[in-house]
Amino acid sequence: MIASQTEVVRRVLVVENENDISSHLKVLFERHGCQVQVAEDAESAINALRASLYDIILSDLSLQVRHDGLDVIRFANSLEQDLSIIVTTGFFSSLAQEELGGITFHLLLKPFSRDEFEKLYKRIELEKMASTQLL
Repeated sequence: MIASQTEVVRRVLVVENENDISSHLKVLFERHGCQVQVAEDAESAINALRASLYDIILSDLSLQVRHDGLDVIRFANSLEQDLSIIVTTGFFSSLAQEELGGITFHLLLKPFSRDEFEKLYKRIELEKMASTQLL
């Protein structure tokens, strides 16, 4: 689906170190007319967040590099932006939940279906529309 002139084009940052998953997510977001940037590690993601404004960030918790997805999510949460945060992981432990305490986020467990992604995206769109109507 291509965004019409009246639709808002969402800027999305996908933080995922597995190329097949990040490519799939990029296509799913682009079908909604989103502009998507992909970062393969936490450092690249944090640099991207410093350089640009995003509407949505989707980050895997395990990035298997010096920093992990928790660092990215904490940094994203510290920004004073209307940023929807999606956390992806194959295993969501009570420790991860504790680490993310106080942060509002959506959880997308791997492996996820296209239907699960679509439901989550629609929920985020509704939240964003509601928040702009309150302004």
